[in-house]
Amino acid sequence: MQSTGVREDEIQTVVTLERLQYEESL
Repeated sequence: MQSTGVREDEIQTVVTLERLQYEESL
């Protein structure tokens, strides 16, 4: 269960970075 929590944090970080790059590309 703990490992999934860490993975969710990593996914959230990647999504946030991709979102910032997407907004910058607009």
